[in-house]
Amino acid sequence: MPLIPFNDMMDKANAGSYAVGYFETWDLHSLIAVLRAAEAARSPVIVGFSGIYLPRFLGEEPRWFASYAQAGRAAAEAAQVPVSYIFNESYFLDWVYDSMDHGFNLVMYSDEGLTYEERVAKIGALAKKAHGRSIAVEAEMGEPPDAPHARGSDFSMTDPDEAEKFVQKTDIDALGVVVGNRHSDLEGGVELDIGLIERIGVKVNIPLVLHAGSSVDEQSMREAIRAGIRKVNIGRAVKTAAFHSIQERASNTGSRYPGYEVLGAGGAVDLFGGTDEAIGDAVRSLMELFGSTGRA
Repeated sequence: MPLIPFNDMMDKANAGSYAVGYFETWDLHSLIAVLRAAEAARSPVIVGFSGIYLPRFLGEEPRWFASYAQAGRAAAEAAQVPVSYIFNESYFLDWVYDSMDHGFNLVMYSDEGLTYEERVAKIGALAKKAHGRSIAVEAEMGEPPDAPHARGSDFSMTDPDEAEKFVQKTDIDALGVVVGNRHSDLEGGVELDIGLIERIGVKVNIPLVLHAGSSVDEQSMREAIRAGIRKVNIGRAVKTAAFHSIQERASNTGSRYPGYEVLGAGGAVDLFGGTDEAIGDAVRSLMELFGSTGRA
């Protein structure tokens, strides 16, 4: 089915008081695994690629970008549930602009190394051009602590009044907030400032996004969604599930293994043969937590 406009997806999530997960993937195999999980859960979903990973993986050569992006969009459109497609959180502004030519209907530019004024100017210009093409824009004012790709030093909690001004000046469609979320794997998960989410929601009349969602305590996540979080970014949980599957299969091959069957054959000893199921289990569990199961 055609991609669903991000704003339409968020309107339905808001009406139903649930959140939609963005499950970050790195290739066609992992992206299809997420889409299959969404179909099994009958859940809307946001898929896409990291705007930091792709430029690194492709050697900052945009000539490879179109084929990668268009393959992802074709997969997203083959899904039988509502899907939006994001080029996520990139500090490569030229790639963000190019992504609008290559099939993404939601884009995010983020460079915390810039001054506030520079960010407002660049994000505002991006939003104006994107909206002219019916493409939505997500942005953030700061970033959660412990991000491996952090470029700035603004890890402070989101101020509701500053958030209101930022949204007004940039005309973005969704705002990533820092409300206690952090890129970490603390046992039991981190707890969020639910009151702060509610105060931001009063000031900001657009969907609120929770980055680093893999690290959040389950009960705190439920409360955050009730308070107004409408999109949750999940990366580590997907990658951890895939890694553990690969690790288990690799340990079972021993020192000698069938060279042909171990990669790209799809059999019982293919190192990647179990990642689809592992990713699917993780994604469906999170969709249930987010309240999006059965909403397609």
